[in-house]
Amino acid sequence: MKKILGFSFLIIILFSGCALQQPDIPKYTINKNDKIGYIINVPKKVEHSHVGTTIFNNFEKSYLYAWEKEGIIEKQLHDNLGQELINLSLLGFKNSDFKDLIVGKDDKWVINNNPLYQKLVNDLKLKALIVITDGAGTFFFNPYVFDVKGTGLVSTNFLGIKRFFAVLSVESQIYLFNPLAKINVNRDPLVTIIYDPMLNSFEEKSGFKVPNDIENITQLEMEPVNKMNNIHLNGLINKTIEYINK
Repeated sequence: MKKILGFSFLIIILFSGCALQQPDIPKYTINKNDKIGYIINVPKKVEHSHVGTTIFNNFEKSYLYAWEKEGIIEKQLHDNLGQELINLSLLGFKNSDFKDLIVGKDDKWVINNNPLYQKLVNDLKLKALIVITDGAGTFFFNPYVFDVKGTGLVSTNFLGIKRFFAVLSVESQIYLFNPLAKINVNRDPLVTIIYDPMLNSFEEKSGFKVPNDIENITQLEMEPVNKMNNIHLNGLINKTIEYINK
């Protein structure tokens, strides 16, 4: 986990990210009679990353709560997409199988794994594929850069000032097979303040309170984090559905 107090490094990162240009998304149509594959990997875990005044106060912890996000996502897809949906995890696939299946190269979209592509298109007759994954990510909140292991909570305690952020680390990608393209569905916002003693209104809105024991947060204390991340997760999946239904 990193704690960056300067602004110049963050600016370099942001401008470097903007410089990575991808090919344009071509015009496409997905009809009701098309088949769409999907695969979801969102573990039943809540990741907590804490940044203290010094690195000796930093820690990371995982909580196993019965928050069924995969089921929520799957229901949202089935309720809002009229195409035939195929759960590829039931066919033995893993999310990692589809990493960089289609990539941008020389201002064009190209197939990076032709045998897998042929299986999806010729054998399964898929028009598109939705890949939803929760995992490690980097999030920016000036003057901090947070490296997190997954969706959950980020807390800071700098000279006694405690702040808490809800973090959604779920990514959604759509692979289009005809025409070729890869759509990275943007998460917005990346981090959400749920408690800041200098901004009392955030505490009132989220309902989050400073835990009794920062290293042993109860499921009840974490519930406002769950609710906030579900709001953003719902928005992310809705954006994904909009791309399919456009």
